Amino acid sequence: MNAYLIPQTVYVGDRAELTIILQGTIHTSDTVLLPGAPAFPVSPDIEFHRIVLESRPAVSRLIIEFTPFAPGVLEFPVIEIGGRYFGDITVEINSIIGEGEALVLSPPASLPAVPGSGFLIFCTISAVIMLVAFSLWMAVSGKSRLAKWLSFRKLRRLVFLMARAERRLRKMLQHKNARSILDTLSSEFRSFLSLYTGENCRTMTAAEVGQLSGSAFTELMPEKNPDTNLRINFLGNFLMRCDDLRFGGNNIVPDDVQALLAELRVFLVSLDKMLREQV
Repeated sequence: MNAYLIPQTVYVGDRAELTIILQGTIHTSDTVLLPGAPAFPVSPDIEFHRIVLESRPAVSRLIIEFTPFAPGVLEFPVIEIGGRYFGDITVEINSIIGEGEALVLSPPASLPAVPGSGFLIFCTISAVIMLVAFSLWMAVSGKSRLAKWLSFRKLRRLVFLMARAERRLRKMLQHKNARSILDTLSSEFRSFLSLYTGENCRTMTAAEVGQLSGSAFTELMPEKNPDTNLRINFLGNFLMRCDDLRFGGNNIVPDDVQALLAELRVFLVSLDKMLREQV
């Protein structure tokens, strides 16, 4: 079976459409499955919106409209439509925050067209002088400053991506169960901390995360900053509350997740402000 996905790259929470090309004619009229139908598929990680089996001369199509709520390779449940069964259907879903995102400076702009050779010679000499001056500056102190600036820019980029993830989860909370949103929040926040600190926070307990030391995260929180302890303690307390809700055995209500998302937003705003002050 040939298949294609629209859009080609699907992130958690995006609405997508998977089209599977079926060889031959089905010899039936078009069949549509909508939510509420007895044979409509159900999955804890996928919300299905509509399934259509189209019958066309020589080629037929199975169209599946869905929204994923978990990253990785997701397998669809067996779909029964028009008297036929379709199984072994998988799609790859990207995380809201992708690991290994690298920041790359844009290439230098090309020189504008020069009407005269005299002006070209003047620009060339000026460029050589600037290059020599820049090389001397880099040799003295520019290299360390540039590296520090690039490092701060990468960290601010990570904070921006996590803030965007928080806004996306807040919207998803309106039509998805609170437990699924809380699981995604815990996973994405641990991924963010791993990329931010350079330590594998995915395998740490909440208490271990709260005691992070010697990492890029704590080095940006000097003791002279009055909010240092509050920010460090926030990590452990936040993840501990997430775990208590996830594994406590009680029903998770949207208000609990909404409160966690609000605290996360305040933390990210404070962290971004601190990073801008450090540059």
